[in-house]
Amino acid sequence: MVEDLGSPDYSWYGPLTAQGLISGQTIRFTGMKALDCPFSLRRSVYRDPATQKCYGFLINPFKLSAKTIAAS
Repeated sequence: MVEDLGSPDYSWYGPLTAQGLISGQTIRFTGMKALDCPFSLRRSVYRDPATQKCYGFLINPFKLSAKTIAAS
């Protein structure tokens, strides 16, 4: 199961994509091993503007902003 909680406020989303944020999703694992991780995770993908490399982050603190995660 994947649940995308993307913001419909595109005026807010625009500056984030300009800073390299490609996507932000709330995900949950499925399959035989899903019970090993029974909670939702936050998946953020960030593209470094200087190198064009993409980085993916899986975390569970939902109170952190996507910008904070990408800056870590």
